[in-house]
Amino acid sequence: MSDSAINESLIFKYIQGQCSPSEKEEILQWLAQSQENREVYFRFKALFYALKANSYAQNTHLEQSVKSFRQKTHRTNRIRTIMAISKYAAILIIAVSIPLFLWLTRSPKQEFITAQVGTNDPIKSITLNDSTKVWLNKNSKLSYPQAFTGDERLVKLEGEAYFEVKKDSQHPFKVQTPSITICVLGTSFNVKTLNNHRLTETTLAEGKVSLQKADGKNIAVMKPGEQTNFDSQTNSLTTKEVDPELYSGWRQGALLLKNVTIAEIAKVIESMYRIHVQVNTAGLESKKYNFTFHRTQPIDTVMEMLQFIAPIKYKIKDKQIHISKN
Repeated sequence: MSDSAINESLIFKYIQGQCSPSEKEEILQWLAQSQENREVYFRFKALFYALKANSYAQNTHLEQSVKSFRQKTHRTNRIRTIMAISKYAAILIIAVSIPLFLWLTRSPKQEFITAQVGTNDPIKSITLNDSTKVWLNKNSKLSYPQAFTGDERLVKLEGEAYFEVKKDSQHPFKVQTPSITICVLGTSFNVKTLNNHRLTETTLAEGKVSLQKADGKNIAVMKPGEQTNFDSQTNSLTTKEVDPELYSGWRQGALLLKNVTIAEIAKVIESMYRIHVQVNTAGLESKKYNFTFHRTQPIDTVMEMLQFIAPIKYKIKDKQIHISKN
């Protein structure tokens, strides 16, 4: 079988996978006859995909193109003409395929799920798509995708949360707060935003994390047992060594305060019970205490426990607590 014995529309049907078994056999026999026939086929294929990219391969458009092609081409120089056309077809394929490829391979826009815990709500435990575990504290909000895609695992936090991150060296885990981003591979740490999200407190229990500013610049690499406080207003960072358990016990509802002053205990009570605490303990400013209580305990019980370990007295009135030296 020669080039003159093949129908161009049959070639297009074969390219589109629309041939009957007998037509497919006819095309395969024709292709096997000569290199010249195979070159003609590949030129037609290039022309077809160029037309498809340009006009979505509408049948009427293809038929018109083939008809025009026949009218302008003589049998004796068909191969030469097809080769010339296919050069432009190849250019068109490249011109159309590049933006099409970029569009098809673009990162899909992730839809975020938002979990919130109010003042009176219980602590929420969340397991993310990658098996990372998150405990979300009161007055906190966490946004995360239903499924992680792309090169990184990104979540957004306002408030306080404890993370046990599933290790995946190929896909770093990132916690984005209003002021900084914490980048990890696999580790456990506590993050808390304060002062209307101006401050971000990060406490590392195990593993390794790096802290980044909004512009992507690294500002610190933390090791276990360290706590950093970043102030976005002054652009300053402080680091100190702490007992991480004291900052993550809230997951079980326990508050473990170690080597802290009465004023520091008062701040925790304020945050926990959403009640104003006024402290007037002159002479006790430098005294340090260990104090443990559970968030489910009534405020009266907590204050009685504090009074038992420290020389203070207290008065509760109009949603305020007044603490003074006894």
